[in-house]
Amino acid sequence: MPSKVVPLQEVVSTVPDGCVIGMGGVLNNRRPIVLLDAIGQAGRRNLSLWSMLGGLDVEILAVHDALAEVGSIYVGFEGLGPAPAFERAVADGRITARDHSELTLIGGLRAAQAGLPFWPTRGATGSDIARELGLREVADPYTGECLLAAPAIRPDLTLLHAEAATTDGTVLLPAVHDFLTDHDATIARAATRTVVGVERIAGPDEARDRGVLLHGFEVDAVVVLPGGARPTGLPGVYDPDLAAISAYLAAAQHPDTTRSALDELLAGARR
Repeated sequence: MPSKVVPLQEVVSTVPDGCVIGMGGVLNNRRPIVLLDAIGQAGRRNLSLWSMLGGLDVEILAVHDALAEVGSIYVGFEGLGPAPAFERAVADGRITARDHSELTLIGGLRAAQAGLPFWPTRGATGSDIARELGLREVADPYTGECLLAAPAIRPDLTLLHAEAATTDGTVLLPAVHDFLTDHDATIARAATRTVVGVERIAGPDEARDRGVLLHGFEVDAVVVLPGGARPTGLPGVYDPDLAAISAYLAAAQHPDTTRSALDELLAGARR
């Protein structure tokens, strides 16, 4: 089978302005930082980002002024604080933030994965989220119960970072299963294309022994990027650098020092 391993810049060249991007990882773990930063440095604009529990992924693209819209259930750095560049851009009207409940966002991804126009859910019923998203109601044809119809969410491109993949695109299960590992598979399968950054290339025997997160036919390209999730963590491989992230957040409270603070934070990861 032909190799799906490609250089970083080849992936960047296929991402147009206005691309809808699905984001793997959650909070401070498993973020495809090098892939995202390269897209931002390439000057892409008007991107839409789906990030279930957003953090540094959203912040990087906000600093690069690459985002038009973000769909998520949360954006921030947990106990370290909010995402300053993102919050300023939302307040200024440069980014539209679309708040979801977990069930409406996951339901939308599952609808896309199944090839359906929407996913029935009780999540967000009677809430401001349902009203602000304009979610429509549907009746259960068997019981008559009124449910919300979460519209399908189909990213043009999903970006992930994993420990290892084979050359045919098979992504191995992580050595350490952390919070919402399965979400990476869900958002990949909802997308039109999926690109995975990896620490290393694995052989087929290791894939059989470890188990598979995504099969080769579900992945369009693999980019070998050791440390490609830093300064976020990759459980079982390296921890998030919370001290470095905290230093960035302190500097980014001031708009005039935000870009230089991001450059310093990502200096060790940039290719």
